[in-house]
Formats: sequence, C-alpha cells, structure tokens
Amino acid sequence: MISDCPIGKFLCNSVSNQINNFTSIEDAQRVFHKLVTTKEYTCDKHVLYGSPGDGGYPLCEDKTFVLKKNDCLVYSFGIRDDWSFDDALYEKMGCEVHSFDPSIGKEDHMHKPKVHFHNLGLWGSHFVNAENWTLDSFGGILKKLSHEEASRPIKFITDQARVIDAVKIDIESSEWPFLQDVISASGPSVLRNVKQMALEIHTPRWNIEKREMSQEDYAQIIHHFKEFSEKLGFRNFLYRANNGCCGRMTTLTPAKFAKRRLCCYETYQDLLTRRLPLLTIGRLFFVTSPQTEIECD
Repeated sequence: MISDCPIGKFLCNSVSNQINNFTSIEDAQRVFHKLVTTKEYTCDKHVLYGSPGDGGYPLCEDKTFVLKKNDCLVYSFGIRDDWSFDDALYEKMGCEVHSFDPSIGKEDHMHKPKVHFHNLGLWGSHFVNAENWTLDSFGGILKKLSHEEASRPIKFITDQARVIDAVKIDIESSEWPFLQDVISASGPSVLRNVKQMALEIHTPRWNIEKREMSQEDYAQIIHHFKEFSEKLGFRNFLYRANNGCCGRMTTLTPAKFAKRRLCCYETYQDLLTRRLPLLTIGRLFFVTSPQTEIECD
C-alpha cells in the first residue's frame, strides 16, 4: 500500500464530457461496471498459474498467445507474501520472471533460477515516497532491465523485438498513475509488444482520502479504461469480481449493479495486432482490436 502518493494529480483532468454523459452517480456506476465486465474477445483456453484463490492468475493460451516453454518473459508487479504465480510460470514453463514489490522489505535478489526480484514498484513516473519505496514508470523499468526493445515499433516483418508474454499488476491503486502514463504518452506505446495483461483495479483514491467514489471519480476511471482500449488496443477477455478488498477500500460498484458490493476487479486483457497475441490486464482481461467499440448503453 502506498499511503502518501499524490494519485489525484495523475488522473485525467479533462473529464467534463464524461461527467455530462451521466445523469447521476448511479448511471456512472452502471456504465463502469458494464465497461469492465463486457467480454470483447473469446479466449478458448485459460490456464491458471498460481494458487486457485487470491494470488493465482489465469492466462489466455489460445494458439496465438500460448507460452513457449523455456522461451517466455513475464513481469509480475505486486507480490506481498504470495509467490505462487511467479513460481508456477518458472516451474511449469521455464519462463524468465521479473517480480516487483517495494513494500516487502527485501533487496534485489534471485528468488529462484530465472525468477528475479526487484525492490521497485510501478507508478506513472520515477518517484520515491515517504516510506522510501522507489517506484518508476513502465518505460523506466524496461530501460532499467535493458528490455527497451519491447517498446520499439516493428516496422518490417523481419524486425525482431523483445516480447513480454504477460504482465500481472496488483499494486493497490498505483495502477491508476500507470494507466495515466501509458495512455497519455505520445509515440509508440511502451506496451505495444506486451501480449497479455492481468490487472487488478482498485478504488483510485482510497489510500489518501478514504472517501466514497464521486461522479467525477467514475468519469476519470471510465476515461482511462476507454483510452486503454481505444488508443492502446486492449480488449477484455475475462474478469473476476473480487470483494475481498472491501475491508480496506471503498466501494467501486454497489450491490444493486453487481449482485454484491465490489471494491476491486481482476481484469484480463489481450492486445490484438497483426503480429502480437493477447494481452491480459489485472484481473480484467483485454484484447485489442481497432475495429471493436465498447457499448455503454
């Protein structure tokens, strides 16, 4: 948990259009829930890596996105005390895994052969908080790990680029500055060669204000999700509702829209391009296809 980060300044300020589209906060909540739970890509094969409860994440392993044994690269942001996802990718598939978490009091080390732990967190820029945790942008982390070629565009069919097979992000609200950074950047996306992403979505401002979501908050996060889809090309293929966050976070979706109160979502997303397979985000799963539009009615 990052307790002193200025999350608000990283959120989109140009949300008046989105706010004007909502007649009430209930309307905004309904649109948000539909946005993150609408499946936009059909993945025929899901493989769970890690524990079956919190800590394990399913990846899409359709033919396009299947992991190649002993030739796969995975980033895992947010460990706490559960290494099951990272360990399973190494033990079952021989993947090179980079694990990140500045909150657990460990220095950089090799957790297992091919599983590299980094005392570093994900944010929207380089940042050191009051607890002396170091955080960085996704692009900054690529540079630190000498994986910068993963963000370079492929111009010709013979070009080679470092592909990141999956990115898992469960970082207790710091996903919002990350999203703001990647959707606002000009030029080729630093995620263009990421195949799938698992992203857990939390209340954006719970850790500094501990208040209920406002209509403006919903407009901001809906803007982020739509830009992530429309600008960067990620499409949902799976989501898992998670109300285990409600003990420490405020409500994202009330029970009348989701059958039970939800304070975070696991979303899985795929990136669909001519050359790359699926991207899974958070525990929301997205796939990218420029022709696909999200209906919010």
